[in-house]
Amino acid sequence: MYQKVKAYVKKWHMLQKEDSVIAGISGGADSVCLLFMLLKLQKELGFALMAVHVNHGIRGAEAERDEAYVKRLCRQWNVRLKVYRENVPAYAKEHGMTEEEAGRDIRRTCFCKVLKEWGGTKIALAHHTEPGSPDKQPFVAVDIKSLLFAQSIFAAQQSNFFCCQF
Repeated sequence: MYQKVKAYVKKWHMLQKEDSVIAGISGGADSVCLLFMLLKLQKELGFALMAVHVNHGIRGAEAERDEAYVKRLCRQWNVRLKVYRENVPAYAKEHGMTEEEAGRDIRRTCFCKVLKEWGGTKIALAHHTEPGSPDKQPFVAVDIKSLLFAQSIFAAQQSNFFCCQF
């Protein structure tokens, strides 16, 4: 799988030595895999890497375990980490949106803050298909509007989208 990701990244010039990549790490299998892939790519390409974890304040002890796991991984792999603790239900109620929409909005805000504070050039996120969807294959999506490998905060406002299925 690493070779496919590496080939895709190189084909589309997604990562360069000069980049400072912010990786969104939830603690789930997809984002941990992303972090592992980025660490391998970092050794070859030499870009800077930082992780961001957002605790949404929704899943109680399970969210605490995820946060602790991400902290442990980042410590173990020597990855700089910024953790945000947010109250997504309150934000959703205040802004008249679903918790899913609120969570997405808050994550984007957190990623943009770190991008600006750290001088980041790209944001990397992992996504997967839902278990009940007709297409159960994992995929990597690059959606600049959603900040997946976004070039900058300005680029994040564009609506370019493409995906690659492995």
